[in-house]
Amino acid sequence: MMGTNSRISRLFGRFRRDSSGVTTTLIGLALTSMMGLSAMVIDVGSVFVARRALQTSADAAALSGAAVINGPVAGAAITTANNYSATSGKYNSSTARSVTMVSGYPQLRCLTSIGVSCSGSDSSNAVVVRQRTSVPTYFARLFGISQMTVTATSTAALAA
Repeated sequence: MMGTNSRISRLFGRFRRDSSGVTTTLIGLALTSMMGLSAMVIDVGSVFVARRALQTSADAAALSGAAVINGPVAGAAITTANNYSATSGKYNSSTARSVTMVSGYPQLRCLTSIGVSCSGSDSSNAVVVRQRTSVPTYFARLFGISQMTVTATSTAALAA
């Protein structure tokens, strides 16, 4: 029993003194880490770009809807907000990804904090738009994440 233990000690002692191959091992670990971080940056960057585009179209839809709140035709603000959304076939639609309006949106709201009355054909002074899209991932698929859902909300109100 003692002989086996001393042989193992000599073997590990030899490995401690022999430093050949250490640089290769360190470079391999560093490259693996760098490639993993690069893959994560690509997926996260793709999500941020999609989020920014979705937010821009939500802003456009809310602003266009707010421009016609309490106009001569009741409900025109919702119709206009839908027309300027990024959903398929609308003014700000994109062929890059499919965008949907979240159920129950656009909404008309009466914000009491802005000092504008909520009278008129729509009895509101603000429009809220919420859109959603799915962004495909490239490297996160290795971990079972094939897509990420992105949502953008925008509220536009009448000026005081």
